[in-house]
Amino acid sequence: MKLTYRGVTYEVNPAHLNVKETAAVAHYRGAEYHPHQALNPPAPKDQGIVYRGAEYHPNLTFSF
Repeated sequence: MKLTYRGVTYEVNPAHLNVKETAAVAHYRGAEYHPHQALNPPAPKDQGIVYRGAEYHPNLTFSF
């Protein structure tokens, strides 16, 4: 899929998930919907995020 943001064009390939409808019923702002559950969720990526020079790794665990 080709997207453009502020004049910069880039290509995105979204992940396709197999989903099944759940028996749950949810309500949001008066509308009713049936949530779906992913059958094969993608593994989380261990991307390092940098904020003001400090690195953050969301999947990194510490043991003391």
